[in-house]
Amino acid sequence: MVRPEMLVSRVANVLREKIHTRHWGEFLPGERRLSERLGVSRGTVREALAHLRREGLIAVAVGRQTRISARPARRRPATSRIVGLVTNGPLLGLSPTTVYQVGELRQQLQQAGFELQIFSEQQDGTRDLRRIVKNLLNEQRICCWLLVSVSEGLQRWCERQKLCAVVVGSSFDEVQLPSIDYDYAALARHAVGLLAGRGHQRLALLRPADVTAGFLAGESGFFQGIKDVAERRAVRGTVWRLKDEPEAVFNQIDRIMAQAEAPTGLVVTRTVHAVSVASKLLTLGRKIPQEVSLICLTEDPHLRGFHPAIAAYRLAPRIFAERLRRIVLQAATTGDLAPRRHFIRPELAPGGSIAQAPTGG
Repeated sequence: MVRPEMLVSRVANVLREKIHTRHWGEFLPGERRLSERLGVSRGTVREALAHLRREGLIAVAVGRQTRISARPARRRPATSRIVGLVTNGPLLGLSPTTVYQVGELRQQLQQAGFELQIFSEQQDGTRDLRRIVKNLLNEQRICCWLLVSVSEGLQRWCERQKLCAVVVGSSFDEVQLPSIDYDYAALARHAVGLLAGRGHQRLALLRPADVTAGFLAGESGFFQGIKDVAERRAVRGTVWRLKDEPEAVFNQIDRIMAQAEAPTGLVVTRTVHAVSVASKLLTLGRKIPQEVSLICLTEDPHLRGFHPAIAAYRLAPRIFAERLRRIVLQAATTGDLAPRRHFIRPELAPGGSIAQAPTGG
């Protein structure tokens, strides 16, 4: 189920984007009309409007109409031809899929006459990435920033500095920066429907312990998927958080599968965890997919080498890179950086890790 505060934030984001793109004239439609168009309650619309009033985007005018009082300013086009990618760790510490996407993006930017440079916290021995960005801002070297796996604090700092920046991944709630990411909410929702359709009644979402907007969206989509099927099937879902270390993942799987009513359908967010989960299940004597079905929300080539091949949502890195390149070039050449969230939905590669639920599952 989508939490009320997340729903309010999503409605506020929709309204901000429409204000930015001048969808309306001087005034917003009334609460009732907005409620009908967005498919939410008037109370949710009212709270979202309160967020925008605090930000100074709207104000209540005479006659209680809501006036648009401010619009985001258009940035001047950059003169630099360097795109800076900032990450809170070494590039090789990112997922293989992200590394492939960065490689594709570098080639595509080069063809358009731009250079991609990568900066991480290891370069100057500090964990404060803002210091890296500040130093480069003083040199005026970067035309557009790409924020990869960075904290909410850095996203908000870049927004306050009015930087030309794009979040590669999901932006946190109320952060007004454009972003591009997999639609984790939709993927998790689809995975739940797929497993429930095969008779699985006990499901578990295994997501990383670290907090990112994309992982939170996946958790929300997981529970929304359970709500979707609740009228037809008695499906229960739990969420478990996994650390990066394989031993910690193995211990967590021990706890999950030791339950009296252990889940028979597992939805895993990251590929590195999917491999560890699958390996541990086999050592426990749990057959995939005869006893436990497994789906991963992301896909890396090495998943195809596992037997049985793990079902995953697959997208060619060049497609993701192409979408990102368009956003970057628009920002760098026109100065127009609308705070829009771009979501991509990969296709499911079914593999061999999904089957009908075992008896009683």
